[in-house]
Amino acid sequence: MKNYENYKVEVEKLSKELEGCKNRCVVLEDEIADIKGKWYPKLVNLIEIINNKFSEFFQTMRCVGVVELDKGTKEEEFENYGLSIKVKFRDEQKLQQLDSCVQSGGERALTTAVFMLSLQGITNVPFRCVDEINQGMDEFNERRVYELLTNSVSQLDTAQYFLLTPKVRPTFYLEL
Repeated sequence: MKNYENYKVEVEKLSKELEGCKNRCVVLEDEIADIKGKWYPKLVNLIEIINNKFSEFFQTMRCVGVVELDKGTKEEEFENYGLSIKVKFRDEQKLQQLDSCVQSGGERALTTAVFMLSLQGITNVPFRCVDEINQGMDEFNERRVYELLTNSVSQLDTAQYFLLTPKVRPTFYLEL
């Protein structure tokens, strides 16, 4: 009988602790929701701006490109959040995650350059310095990137660009 009383007291104590833990969990979940409510909409908005520009650039090249928020396997694990870049370079392809096993080196270099150009609109600076943006690109993709860059910098109220690259054909700029 004495053991029963001891167990009963222990169960009551643990039940109170469990109730306290549940209450604390509810409070913490509310705090997380409040904090997420402050940064998450801004993040989604930034990604939408980047995606719109990225998609627009890809459309001008007659390709498809998308930038999306990847929340990982569990939405509440913010440390697993990242960006997903999906591209399609040919009509017969489906939209695919940017991957070294799927796209060629030139396609990956082009996508990286276009992504960098897409980021430019979210900050205001007097000038930008771009170093070897054409690294790893074939002549066709190099031309595409330079056309995008030239069109971007020729808009009103854009930053000046300094392009540093040792690999440009001598007549390249005359052809643009």
